[in-house]
Amino acid sequence: KAKQHLVVSMNGNQTTLFNPKTKEKHKHYLYDYSFWSHDNTDEHYATQEDVFNAMGVELLENAWDGYNCCIFAYGQTGSGKSYSMVGSKDDPGLIPRICQRLFETIEEKQVMERQKNEQKENVDPSKKHRLRTTYTVT
Repeated sequence: KAKQHLVVSMNGNQTTLFNPKTKEKHKHYLYDYSFWSHDNTDEHYATQEDVFNAMGVELLENAWDGYNCCIFAYGQTGSGKSYSMVGSKDDPGLIPRICQRLFETIEEKQVMERQKNEQKENVDPSKKHRLRTTYTVT
């Protein structure tokens, strides 16, 4: 049985591929984000929460600012795209976290709007401004 070696490493936004025969660095790629999720004891390990904080939060901020947003995963079969996007029941991925935050924010905005309307309704009538206009037609 042939000995297996990792042929990829990630640090920050850089992904490095190694030649499996020589173990020398072969190619370097720079991305907006590059997440390491091979070994959760590694200092560079990215959790689902890390991915959400890096990408999902900004996506939602842009959506609330009126921009159309899209997020997709691209990569080799078996590289973790579906897990990153969907996750599991105990460790939700990007899409469930975005949806949860979206609906939490909607709820917060609705509560704030209700409170604002209640404050308007509870204003002391003596402190309300009244405008009286008169005019004469000649």
